[in-house]
Amino acid sequence: MKPIVWTFLGGVVFSLFLMGANQRPNHWHGEGDPYHSATFRSAYGGLPDTSNSLFTGSGKCAGCHAKDPNAFASIAGQSNPPMPMPDGWDVNVTDYWRSTLMANSARDPFWQAKVRH
Repeated sequence: MKPIVWTFLGGVVFSLFLMGANQRPNHWHGEGDPYHSATFRSAYGGLPDTSNSLFTGSGKCAGCHAKDPNAFASIAGQSNPPMPMPDGWDVNVTDYWRSTLMANSARDPFWQAKVRH
């Protein structure tokens, strides 16, 4: 082929690459909502925060269901009115369940395929 055709094809491929690399779904969690801001979601790094029609990553739940600095939520043996346990035994789902089978199942494509069928 002529060099001008190769140059044109290279430009088209490069343009498509740039368009694909620049896409990000900002319509779900914009910075206007403080509970779904990038800072709030990244506070619990390492957890998947994507979602599709079947699954929602546990990173989306970490903001409300993680470590409670007031020591009232997610504590085993709570009473009414809420009183923290003396040793502060915290059972929140995002800190202690990260390495369980169910916590990692959303990352496993074979598990997802089995659930779909």
